[in-house]
Amino acid sequence: MNKLAIIVVLTVVICFLGVSQAQALSNTGEIAVTVTLSTVSIAITAGDETWAIGPVAASTETATAAALTVTNDGNVNVDIAIVCDGSTDWTIGEVAASNVFIMKAQGGEFATTYTYIGASGDLKLDLAPAVAVDDLLLQFTAPTASTSIDSQSITVTLTASAASGS
Repeated sequence: MNKLAIIVVLTVVICFLGVSQAQALSNTGEIAVTVTLSTVSIAITAGDETWAIGPVAASTETATAAALTVTNDGNVNVDIAIVCDGSTDWTIGEVAASNVFIMKAQGGEFATTYTYIGASGDLKLDLAPAVAVDDLLLQFTAPTASTSIDSQSITVTLTASAASGS
């Protein structure tokens, strides 16, 4: 009986040790995941949304007097496409002509020279998050002649998209 008692005690001890070791080992783990959605957002500083040129002579070149401020409000690098559409009576072109005006921009990676904007969106600024481009300037060249005496409203649109790799 003593042998039987010893065997039972040893069996209980071995089972207890086995359960303790099994509890100490784990077949699961946890990984904490934090996700922030990409935010693409830009802002044009209040007061910079309008440029009233006023009356100009044909073929006159006029630039904004002060820089326009564009800020990347988002949390990713953005490409900002700059597009200019025509007006009711005028179209945009690379060369001034009758009823054809030119719009150019200067700033960002084209900071030293005015570059034709056009309607295609090929002209882009690259901005990192929380970066302002405070040197964005616009330059307008009036048509050589116009068939309309009405004021013309021209829209320059800045559209942000996530830069490749963001």
